[in-house]
Amino acid sequence: MVEDAAVIGVMSTAEATELPRGYVVPKGGLQAFDPAAQAQLSREIQGWIKSRVANHKQLRGGVVCIDSIPKSVSGKILRRVLRDTAAKEELAAVGARAKL
Repeated sequence: MVEDAAVIGVMSTAEATELPRGYVVPKGGLQAFDPAAQAQLSREIQGWIKSRVANHKQLRGGVVCIDSIPKSVSGKILRRVLRDTAAKEELAAVGARAKL
């Protein structure tokens, strides 16, 4: 089901706080899953977590399927790279804003 996973905090402007977001690599790679299957996997993971952890520990920032978790040469997860990716996604979703 899941080959690798990582969790980072992503800023939510709506709630004015960071929310935990999970990044997962599906077994067989991302290419083996169509978007509908990725959404189903995300729902299953969130359901599994919801049944086992407290409310404040749940992945309220969502679950995102990716090709690979960025790691250093020593094997540590590069959360900085995931945060940069999340910030770019957020910027693309919000679009350009003019200063008033």
